[in-house]
Amino acid sequence: MELLSSAIWDVSPAATFFTSIDEKTWKEVFRYASMHSVDALMASSVRRLPKESQPPSKLRIGAYLQMENIEDANRKLNRQLIEISEIYRSLDLKFLLLKGQGNALYYPDPLHRSPGDIDLFLYREGDYEKAKQWIKDMNYEMEVESPHHQGYNIGDTHIENHRLITYFVRKKYDRLLQQEVDEIIGQQSFDLVEIEGKAIQVLPTEMNAFFIFQHMFRHFIYTGTGMRQLCDWLLFLKAHKTSIRKEKLLKLTEKFDLLRPMRIFAQLAVTYLNASPDIFPFELGKPNRYPRLLMEDILNGGQFGFYRLKGQPKTLWRGRWHRYKLTVKRSFLFGAIAPSHVYPLPFHKLIHRVKLTLKGS
Repeated sequence: MELLSSAIWDVSPAATFFTSIDEKTWKEVFRYASMHSVDALMASSVRRLPKESQPPSKLRIGAYLQMENIEDANRKLNRQLIEISEIYRSLDLKFLLLKGQGNALYYPDPLHRSPGDIDLFLYREGDYEKAKQWIKDMNYEMEVESPHHQGYNIGDTHIENHRLITYFVRKKYDRLLQQEVDEIIGQQSFDLVEIEGKAIQVLPTEMNAFFIFQHMFRHFIYTGTGMRQLCDWLLFLKAHKTSIRKEKLLKLTEKFDLLRPMRIFAQLAVTYLNASPDIFPFELGKPNRYPRLLMEDILNGGQFGFYRLKGQPKTLWRGRWHRYKLTVKRSFLFGAIAPSHVYPLPFHKLIHRVKLTLKGS
């Protein structure tokens, strides 16, 4: 954790922690970095260590090469984001950039966030369907459409057009979210960020802080989340700690019954990642056992909990049953953190699977 926390807070790591680490341990450090998509962050901290505290040259060079690959991938994705944004503007498609390269802006070095997809929320009525028709006309490779987004590929870049910014297990929260989003759209109260010299619209600060957390927490309750998602949230809060309207964010979080899990993740960050309590626009609450449980779960699961699924059966239905049992187990383990979000999840997944099966999926 010392290397990761030093990277995100832009300070030199404590060299004394690393003077007696052997090659086997260093390999484990870099394995965890890869599991959590924080390779470049860890490498940037290694580079700040004195020579006698650094890993063996073979491992060090490998880490630096991976960091350079991530930097190049970010430059490429930024260029492609600008290209697709220009195309959408020419088609009169209005969008907001969600997470991804927008989150990277708040890292000490934006090129050190491991890049992913380009996620665009098409917020104006009719634009989502219009964009889908354009994708078909261009004959781009398309994913099977989900109820929430349409994914497609331009070359090796994956783009997701979203009809919704996110979703919940319970329809009650989906309706509340739609009311909030409709108000934002009606008032055109978007923020602007600059990427490659171009202005890109994003969610307003308080909704973005809420959305980044909710996206992380939704992944957490399903299969797990990784350190990159946690870093995204922490660095966004740090960057906006003087401008965020605390009362507005608190009201939003309480409306969706997410204040308790948000506090627990904040406690985790303070305890294990040296986060300063003053970046959080709320009181941290009383100490409890959950930050340690969450940290163990995050470390073992890796990015989106994918490493937890590696041992699942290969056959279709046995794999589905394995994932369902995992959901039930996680509901019992973490349900008390956010009962209205976690406890209904097994039933929700069961009903969803029955519906898909009846449709032949």
